[in-house]
Amino acid sequence: MKYTVIWRPSAEEELAGIWLDASFIGRARIRTACHTIDSALALGPSHIGKTQSGEIRIVICRPLAVIIEVSEQDRMMIVLKVHMLP
Repeated sequence: MKYTVIWRPSAEEELAGIWLDASFIGRARIRTACHTIDSALALGPSHIGKTQSGEIRIVICRPLAVIIEVSEQDRMMIVLKVHMLP
């Protein structure tokens, strides 16, 4: 079963800041990572990431790392934070 992927507005703002600070090549890598993350998250929590605590997971898809919350009952994956990896 598929999950709905939701990005919190604060996570979208973090991603926008990362995007604006990136070079042309960096933006292509960020775009690819976002697509990969969204596709994998839609498949459910067993397909991506590592559990941090309870329903909070971390997903790394270079050059990005995202922190997500899993809502099994609602079949949702909520992106809470986005970080650019060094």
